[in-house]
This record gives sequence, C-alpha cells and structure tokens, in this order.
Amino acid sequence: MISARQFLGMLKEECTKLGVTTLFPETEKVKYSDDGMLYTSGYFDGDAKIIACAVGKPEEQWFEILVHESCHMDQWAEEATIWDDYNEYVDTSEWIAGEYIPKAALRKSFETSVALELDCEKRAVKKMMDLELDIDVERYIQKANSYLLFYTVVSKTRRWYDVAPYDVPELVDRMSTLLLDDYTAISDELLDLYKKLCYK
Repeated sequence: MISARQFLGMLKEECTKLGVTTLFPETEKVKYSDDGMLYTSGYFDGDAKIIACAVGKPEEQWFEILVHESCHMDQWAEEATIWDDYNEYVDTSEWIAGEYIPKAALRKSFETSVALELDCEKRAVKKMMDLELDIDVERYIQKANSYLLFYTVVSKTRRWYDVAPYDVPELVDRMSTLLLDDYTAISDELLDLYKKLCYK
C-alpha cells in the first residue's frame, strides 16, 4: 500500500523529468484564475507546466486530489486526444467570471470539460488500483461523481463552488459507486441541495 507522502515523492520525481513545476501550498484552496476570483483544491496547467494541490487540509482529502491532478498531467504528457480537444474550446471559467460566450460554444465547453474530467477519473481509479494507493476507491468514485455532476450545477448557476461537492458527505452519500455515462441530468431536489451545501 502506497501512502500519500510516498506518492508525493514519486510524483515530484516524475514532474522533474517532465519539466513540470510543483505548487503545494499549506492552504485549503489554491488560486486558479489570474483575476484571483476562482480558487480550487488543485489543478494542472499544461501551458504553464504547473501541477498544484492545496495540502493544508487532511491528508486523505488532498491525496485524492493530487492523484486526480496527476492524471491530468498524464493526459497532457501523453498528448491524449481528449486533452487536445478540451484545449480547443473556451474555458468555462471565463464564462463564470462574466465573459459572454455564445450558447453553442458554452454547451460544447461543458461537454468537453466533463469528457476530460471523466477520462481523468477513469485514469485515477486505474492508478489507485494498479499502484495500490491507500485510498478507498468506491468512496473516491462517489466523490468523483459529485464533482462531475457539479458541472451541470454550474451551467445553471454560473457559479463555482465555495465548498467542494466532494467535501460534502450529504452529497457524496447520494452518488453511485460506479462512474456514469451521463452527467447532464439532475433533479430539482438535488440541484437545490447542491446550492444549499456548496454555496455560501
């Protein structure tokens, strides 16, 4: 069983080989957008060659995020088609920040964002199992589903979360232990629950 710290060391070595800068602040979130309006738990930026993960919270939380972001780095390093497809379309964060984007382009952006994230989650689950990482895979999948479904919430609210859905047990408990094929449908009841628990 590989621990979070062991994986962190392995990842740093891989990043050095790939020329990727690591950013692991002792905070709960890390700045994601240049305007300072959007914060997240972690990210990988292929253009800037940076992998970031906020490690100022329980290890079991940032370990999962770090594995996830390492899989985005894998997509980039492998020049995966899904990575190239995603980077052809406008970033939904620009729309969240207030920029006008035509409906068709916005819809395509959400579709490619979810496709990219789903591919990443599949890679993450495989990595957890292949490396025997100290992570509860079924619970991770539930958290992943809560995050993937959040994209549909964003499409309706035009707001990123204040509290990550995968950090909200009431949401995670309602999710499947299997990755889904479609994340576009959400009931009014569940949408209201996301709004109540993910926004301040």
